[in-house]
Amino acid sequence: MGLDLCMMEYLCAKNEKTCKGFQLLRKGFDYVFKSSNYYDDVADLEADLSMGIWNSVVYLGIDMGLLKKPEEALKSDRVKKMTIRLGDLHYLIGLSYFRHASKYLPVDEKSLLASMAVFRFFTARKWFFKSPNISNFVDFLKSKVPDELQPYINYI
Repeated sequence: MGLDLCMMEYLCAKNEKTCKGFQLLRKGFDYVFKSSNYYDDVADLEADLSMGIWNSVVYLGIDMGLLKKPEEALKSDRVKKMTIRLGDLHYLIGLSYFRHASKYLPVDEKSLLASMAVFRFFTARKWFFKSPNISNFVDFLKSKVPDELQPYINYI
């Protein structure tokens, strides 16, 4: 028998193990949902810049020394890919919390992780439709974090 997520907070008062699992699930969802913001920023870069908004693509590019001006982000595939990978860093941390939570809760870990993979693809779909390069889609199939982004884990 499965456990309804809406019931977990109620169960926290009764069972410390369930409470620990619920906290881990919450953290996992937080990280996975944060990852979607990065994917969305890549897709919305042009619209954001046209309104004078600097999103995470611009900030990351400037922080990494890859951009001098915000509008340079529009032509920088490297900055866009790094932003996607920063999203992947959040996504992978979220998945690790889900795996850990499954030790405390009667959840179907494989189904939960598969659902998050679908969510990841759904949130990046706008970027795929705008990208003329099919290799971007192929590259996105595997979540990964390049060495250049490892220092950012200290700020997450």
